[in-house]
Amino acid sequence: MDSLLDDVSIEIFRRLSAPSFVNLAPMLTVSKKHSQLAFSEGVLRMLSLDEFFNNADLINEGSAFRSFFVKCVAAKNPVAVYLESIRIAAQTMDINMSISLLFSAVPDSDYTLFARGIFLITADCPSEGIATISALFARVGSMDRMDVIGNVVYRHLLIFRPLPRRLFANLRVVDSIPRCLGNNCTNHRRCLNCFVFWFVVKFNNILRSG
Repeated sequence: MDSLLDDVSIEIFRRLSAPSFVNLAPMLTVSKKHSQLAFSEGVLRMLSLDEFFNNADLINEGSAFRSFFVKCVAAKNPVAVYLESIRIAAQTMDINMSISLLFSAVPDSDYTLFARGIFLITADCPSEGIATISALFARVGSMDRMDVIGNVVYRHLLIFRPLPRRLFANLRVVDSIPRCLGNNCTNHRRCLNCFVFWFVVKFNNILRSG
């Protein structure tokens, strides 16, 4: 009976916190058991975390929200996993750990797929990375949409690691990217290969600098 009541409570907390995770705050004052249920993995995994996605500074070390965010990562909340992977890549340069985290995000969002693809290329796994970016393009069906997704991920990286002043990026990894498909691409009209090339150059400027 207690187990059934707990399941019902968890479902209530899921619905209550759907608009925002801050709606869970009152549960801290109800009872210890309700607090535990409200912050259980089943609830944390389903939170939207739009506040963190739109203001990624909130997940940094020293933030008042950091301990709560870490619990969301442990619960495999897909938004939390994505943002933590970006933070790790930008601040610790551990791209392999970031990639591993991104593979654990279920379901994988467009931003998760994009970051995973670019990170794989940066980590010298070009075939897997390009295949991931191609799968994302097949999903969204528009180069304009791809550009929006890529720039959101790029802005998240910049939040955690401001772009240093450099004249050139380390271009070693771009040698593995296939050549332009049409030989007539421009900044406003690019094939998928050129799109990947320029985003890898942008990301590489952050991920390879020390």
